[in-house]
Amino acid sequence: MLDIKLLREKPEYVRERLATRHAGDEARVGELLALDEQRRTAVAEVEQLKALRNSVSKEIGVLMGQKVRVSSG
Repeated sequence: MLDIKLLREKPEYVRERLATRHAGDEARVGELLALDEQRRTAVAEVEQLKALRNSVSKEIGVLMGQKVRVSSG
């Protein structure tokens, strides 16, 4: 199994090492790096959305706490 950190930092080295196995996997390093970038972008977006959700939930809680009950009469 290859370490994704190694792939990010030294893609040419990984390509060279894979080429010695003569399996053709070195051609897929670029594809893997592109998918990793997509994943990292999606994770960052999810984290931003979670932060927004938490902020809005907190705001709703404050507003609910400030709600004044109106008595009928």
